[in-house]
Amino acid sequence: MVGQKSSKGKINDTGGNFLSRLIVEEKREFVRRQMYAPCKVCYMKDGLRGYSTMKGMIVDLSEGGAQLKLPFMLTRGQDLYLLLQNFPYKLAAVVIEVTEAGIHIKFANNIPAEAVHQIASGRPYVKPGKAKPPQKASK
Repeated sequence: MVGQKSSKGKINDTGGNFLSRLIVEEKREFVRRQMYAPCKVCYMKDGLRGYSTMKGMIVDLSEGGAQLKLPFMLTRGQDLYLLLQNFPYKLAAVVIEVTEAGIHIKFANNIPAEAVHQIASGRPYVKPGKAKPPQKASK
């Protein structure tokens, strides 16, 4: 019921039924880094028709997920792989929300903060402990 007092004496004015309530709390664990870089998304087509790939743009990135701009909408709960230009691994993810701003995805496994920083800055990812690629000697 709307406007009932809770056990602490505060009024709970949530409105609507239980299933239509929106959670307004911020659930983000990690800081998003703004970027605008090309990406590819591999996803399963409807039915048993195999995988499809589409090109898009990644708008922001964090250790736990990203926001994408794609030419075609995906559905909430759809599994996908994200391929980034300067990151050598496929990132397994799931679509958690589709809005006018874009498609929000959550990675199956968090990626390291240093990797996110390198990707967002446009530098090629160098795995920790690996030697950096040799640079040309200046004359």
